[in-house]
Amino acid sequence: MVAEAALAKISAYGAQDVSNLAWAFATFACGNQPLLEGISQRAGALADKFTPQALANTAWSLAMQGMRDTTLLNAVSRAALRRIDEFSAQALANTAWAWAPLAVRNRQLCDAVATASIAKIETEEFTTRDQAHLAWAFAALLLRNEPLISAVSAAAVQQQTQYGPQELGSLVWAFAVLGVLDQQLFDIIAEQVRRQAGELGARELGLLADALPELRALLLPALREAANSTLSALRSRGLSGSCGRTAQCAQDHGEEATVVTLGALGSCELLAAAGWSASHGELPAELVPHREQLGVGSVVCILDYEVIGPKEVSGRLVQRNAASSATPPLLQAMQLAPRRSVDRAACAEFKALSELISALSRLASNDAALEGAVRLSVSEPPCLSCVHAMLQFAHRFPGLHLSILIDGSLLRHGRALARRQRASSRSEDLWNLGSEDLVAHRRHSFSR
Repeated sequence: MVAEAALAKISAYGAQDVSNLAWAFATFACGNQPLLEGISQRAGALADKFTPQALANTAWSLAMQGMRDTTLLNAVSRAALRRIDEFSAQALANTAWAWAPLAVRNRQLCDAVATASIAKIETEEFTTRDQAHLAWAFAALLLRNEPLISAVSAAAVQQQTQYGPQELGSLVWAFAVLGVLDQQLFDIIAEQVRRQAGELGARELGLLADALPELRALLLPALREAANSTLSALRSRGLSGSCGRTAQCAQDHGEEATVVTLGALGSCELLAAAGWSASHGELPAELVPHREQLGVGSVVCILDYEVIGPKEVSGRLVQRNAASSATPPLLQAMQLAPRRSVDRAACAEFKALSELISALSRLASNDAALEGAVRLSVSEPPCLSCVHAMLQFAHRFPGLHLSILIDGSLLRHGRALARRQRASSRSEDLWNLGSEDLVAHRRHSFSR
């Protein structure tokens, strides 16, 4: 009713009214499509009259609603570029953040945001929250701006005690995805994590355990507890799958999930508790020959299967995250906050499992009678929607032995950090050995 009334008056709204309306409906996740389209058209016409904060709020609203409106985004970008020096630190962070969930790499705007942000970071106008959001946004867009990385890193060192658990998690995720190996910064972050270990949520536990190997012994008990709790929540949604129905945000079994993934280690803990053989580590080179092309935005799932029914079948399926299949899915996808608009049926794991179900349904009429093994190898940790799909698959085919190997950008970063630490330790040992030998040589010389 409110949406219809607002839509009827939309042509009379001024710039600030339109921005406020977009912000309000995005905040309360009111996805009224006619109103969203009306807001989009009116905002595009008034973009030049928006204040910097209104421009940032409008871009943020688009991202929250998952509206990849190129025309409006371009209008907001042009207006923002003309007034970028007037943006507050929070507006700069929100503007960068808005483009990331929509996967729109506007390099000109991002470069301008980075330049304006660096000046404000150096004058300490950025809060730790805004710094973390800014770093996250650039990492999500896979934009490595070296001056910005240096500025955020230096500020994080100076303001280390002001970072909260979520901010620490976002900063680690961003720097790990961008391949930043700043040992001083990660040592400081590790110390802050130790101090705040009891306050970490499931998201932070998962990504910090993946990215910082030295903390795994500390974090694993809480991560295992979070995994078991998440498993119970996923099971409460039901495991029968959609069985040909269109998979939607199934909220019949509880509220939408507020964590996207538990990371590689956390996902392994969850799936192991569900009866899978789960491990994490580097994928064999023969499985992923072009490893350098993988990352958070490019996920591959390799599914190998050997199944015995009326006849024996085996093979390999390879899927990447892309558009979902046009045919009705055989599994149920979930909607995950805060990126509710992401189509989880387009995930590589979801599509591989759906493809296998389609093949197995032609093999036997009784799914429970099938025996054999299925092994998944994934280049990034599965989202909770894909984990739920795996649980549905296991429920449907109880006779299949299921295993999974999980790699990820954060695990790769953790391995790189560990290698650097070992190399540094060996160099220090050699230096100490050389110093001791030199002292012994001098003593021997003096004694002669």
